[in-house]
Amino acid sequence: MKNTFFIGLALSLFVCFNASAKKTNDAKKAETTQKASVIDPEQAFDEATAKERNPELKKEDCLWEPREIMLEAHVGLNMSNYTSDYHRTTYKFGPMIGIGADFPIKNVFSIAPEINLSVIGSEVNYTDVVSAKERLTYLEIPIYARWQFTHNQSKPFLAIAPTVGIGVGGKRCYNQNERLMTKEEDEKVPLFAPNQDTQEPHANYKKADFGFKIKTGVYIKQRWAVTIGYQLGIVDICNDEYYSDITPGYYKDRLIKVAPSVKNNNVFASYSYYW
Repeated sequence: MKNTFFIGLALSLFVCFNASAKKTNDAKKAETTQKASVIDPEQAFDEATAKERNPELKKEDCLWEPREIMLEAHVGLNMSNYTSDYHRTTYKFGPMIGIGADFPIKNVFSIAPEINLSVIGSEVNYTDVVSAKERLTYLEIPIYARWQFTHNQSKPFLAIAPTVGIGVGGKRCYNQNERLMTKEEDEKVPLFAPNQDTQEPHANYKKADFGFKIKTGVYIKQRWAVTIGYQLGIVDICNDEYYSDITPGYYKDRLIKVAPSVKNNNVFASYSYYW
């Protein structure tokens, strides 16, 4: 009877010990799993870390975070000029401001439309004694195809877009010259509308513009980005109807009978915030 009692007691203690040990092991495993699943938001979830946790992951799946739709606001600076067959031009600086969105298609690819208010133009030397600054303000709508190369802490990207511009304001300010005008006579000419002072029926430049933009940049701490890019205008903005109504003139010993070719081109840099 005694032996039976001691055998039962031993079996009970063995079962209790095994249950306690199993519970302790399960708790340790749960704690380890929980710690492994918590990622410091300030640290990058790079490809090496992802593959260590799951060796079957493909490269494109090793991302810092799932891609979500993002909005952005940006400000920038333009350094613009004309591509022209008879104007002698130099670069001119102007501001840019706009908003945009980023719609992910795949982990590394997205569509990113923007709406920008952009000031471009050029300083133009018409003759050796006549020069002016031309300021063109456009409402631009580029639609970027964007590739993001990595999701590390600093994330570089490349984007290319067709862009449509609608002229909302433009003027030409002639530089003061003692042989031509005084400060009081300094002439300011509208470029997207007919000049009412001279009663001309047509504007100098067309309001519509079209071209392409390409830019590259890098995200900084997920929310900020620095970008630099180039804009190539492929549409001649000179208005043929304006030049058809004026008397042909000479420029560099060449008779100008038709409208010259003038196209916008621009180097820009911007600073963006995403949310």
